[in-house]
Amino acid sequence: MKNRILAIIMICAIALAIYAPAFAGEPAKVRFYTEKGSGTYYINQETGSRQKVELENVITANVEITDAYDADLCSGIIYMRYDAEAVNCLGYNSVTGGAWQVNDKESGKLRMAFSNTESLDDGIVFTAAFEFKEGVSEASFSIEIGELLTGDVINGDVPADYYVSQETDTYEDNGYLLGDANLDEKVNTLDAVFILKHSAGILTLEGQAFIQGDVNVNGKVNTADATLILKYAAGLIDSF
Repeated sequence: MKNRILAIIMICAIALAIYAPAFAGEPAKVRFYTEKGSGTYYINQETGSRQKVELENVITANVEITDAYDADLCSGIIYMRYDAEAVNCLGYNSVTGGAWQVNDKESGKLRMAFSNTESLDDGIVFTAAFEFKEGVSEASFSIEIGELLTGDVINGDVPADYYVSQETDTYEDNGYLLGDANLDEKVNTLDAVFILKHSAGILTLEGQAFIQGDVNVNGKVNTADATLILKYAAGLIDSF
């Protein structure tokens, strides 16, 4: 009997040694990047209310967090800085649940605060939309982490473990409209038709048409790109 109990204890100890790291809090990974995109954004009004706007083909600056759930990440403050001489901020949005606010009283700087009652899911936490000012085709963006906190319900919120894989980015307008395979300055189902014909050898996309048709940026233009464009046209996705 004693040997059996001892064996059970040893098995439990080995199991804990093997699986404990999987349950330990992992550092969250923060990534910041810019791209061309579309979506729903908000802008604060002087009255304290928010105006909702739908924007297409704008510069989007995105704060993405992964391993947030493993890190038990629930709240924080993030600052986004942008070149106010090069771009205008058109709006911003939070993809987290819970309460959040954006303060943009300081030109060229957005202060974004969020607070959740449970751990965040992985994905984009905040996104902001911008447009170039006249005569400008390049702008720089960056983020700074004010704080990221875990949701320790027993001892109160405590600093979360995290690291930033990319905190600065430069967006340059190369004149391309991703998805516009037929070069009519629109992205719709007709572009998917052109790509399917290219894939079937009925026509050939070259130069700018090929680059814009390669929406998944893998160096090829085929049915996978056509599928993404059809999803975009149907509103199932808002960017490539």
